[in-house]
Amino acid sequence: MIRGRFSSIFTRRKNSLALRSPLAQFENESFVELNDDPFKSQIKKLAIDDFRSFTLVTRPSRHGTHTTVGLCFPAGSRHTDAFSPGISHLDQALAFGKCSSFKSRDEIRDHLDKCGAIFDAQSDHETTIYALSIMNKHINDGIKVLFDTAFQPMLTESCVDEALASVENELKHNEFEPVRVNEICELSIHAGFNHSRRGMGIKRSMHERIGGSSRSIAREVADFRSANYFRKDPVIVAVGMDMEELVESVKPVLHLAVDPSYGVSESVPAEPSVWTGGSAHLVSGSSSFSILGDDSTSQTYSSIAWEAPSINDPDRYTCHVLRAMLGGQSYFESGGPGKGITSLLCTQILANPLEQNIWNHFKAIYKEFEDAGTFIIFGQGGENCEQLAVNNGILMLERISKGSYDGWMKSPGLMQSKNQLLNSYLRDLEIKAEMMEILAKETVSLGAPQNPNHIVKQIDKVTIEDVKRMAKKLLESDPAVAVLGPTTDVESLLISARERQSSKLKMWKYRIAKPLYFAAAGSFLASKRTDRFSFTFPEFWGASKIREFLGQ
Repeated sequence: MIRGRFSSIFTRRKNSLALRSPLAQFENESFVELNDDPFKSQIKKLAIDDFRSFTLVTRPSRHGTHTTVGLCFPAGSRHTDAFSPGISHLDQALAFGKCSSFKSRDEIRDHLDKCGAIFDAQSDHETTIYALSIMNKHINDGIKVLFDTAFQPMLTESCVDEALASVENELKHNEFEPVRVNEICELSIHAGFNHSRRGMGIKRSMHERIGGSSRSIAREVADFRSANYFRKDPVIVAVGMDMEELVESVKPVLHLAVDPSYGVSESVPAEPSVWTGGSAHLVSGSSSFSILGDDSTSQTYSSIAWEAPSINDPDRYTCHVLRAMLGGQSYFESGGPGKGITSLLCTQILANPLEQNIWNHFKAIYKEFEDAGTFIIFGQGGENCEQLAVNNGILMLERISKGSYDGWMKSPGLMQSKNQLLNSYLRDLEIKAEMMEILAKETVSLGAPQNPNHIVKQIDKVTIEDVKRMAKKLLESDPAVAVLGPTTDVESLLISARERQSSKLKMWKYRIAKPLYFAAAGSFLASKRTDRFSFTFPEFWGASKIREFLGQ
């Protein structure tokens, strides 16, 4: 049908060779450049002065007519102990603002629009990245904008007020996210690392705790940049150009980094990451709303976390595989590492008849930093399910460490999880923005980007015994418990988790006619026992729900 229509069009126009002859305006365009090694990276030092330098990284592989460039600083929320809470979040919001060459963010946007460019900034625990994607022929303009906004900003009171409003709007918007993964993850990290200033929970309180006028806040942001932007050599990453081109584009604007408008002061040493375990609670619950005007439904996020390998630890690859095996997400999601109905958290919890009406979301997360890491399991459900979420997390790791899922891991669990993980990683490397971010963060943390072939080999070598050993190792660390939403006593959850991990309380498996297991909530309302099977109900079910389940 379609072929016939195309044929008729070409016949009418008497141009049957239209698809074989390039149009004149595209004869000299090159959308793809073949490379013997698609993962080839180039790295070079470029001196700023006698004491400072940039680390330049390029991935020359070209596809399309745009280049992605990122300027990455070793400054994140873990470096804010000497400053007001949330200062790194505000610093991110001030990126690409008024500077020596542009009077406003709107003027920057108008200029980059003419260059076919988009720009953004982001920060995490250890880095802040200024990034843009721009047409190759305008790359010099793009790099000049990066240097102007990063090194010669004008931190005026109006800029600070605009950034504060932006952060306020972002935090308010987070309350209505379908799944508030970032917040419960940050809250868990905040609890586990002795309440160090790295969490979204800390960022949320910025407006209450950051003091003074807009002028004093602007001065504090300048001090933060002065102390942290040159903590280590900043990294410039370009995907889609070679090293010689990048050097030639950077040299004309290098003088902007010699004397930044906020100055360069001695960096305050970052406190080492020390995992202590602990608890954290943020009262704000999740709200969902309907355009039909239905009443909002409160959701509670409950998590348990453990100390995990750092980015420099070879065991990090095993931890990534464990995370993919547990997976989770929502029950109906598929694709990607750990997603789909075959992952353990889906089959054992989300698809469990006794719990599928309790949870909207259950997921495992692994976060790795330069000198530490954390492994998190969290659940999103209604109120009063915090204890069940914590118990489920412990129980899943216990079963893995004791070999309860060895049969599933042999076929197809382990191989499927590794394939999902590898394919997701390689897929990200085909997206220029993702590739730039990976190269930048690896260079800041490790000194140079890793070859993806090495990562693939390391993941492929992970065995079932490695996964079981990692699960056992996680359970040997002191747990951290976090709750986002209403709860009675988060400290009691932590005490319970510690007791269960130390084997003071036994985690039982409950059989219902066939091998279907679930973790009970710790305190119970009712029990049902017969000669064939026995099981116990969480206290928040209530008598009516129990009778309904039993068919009474």
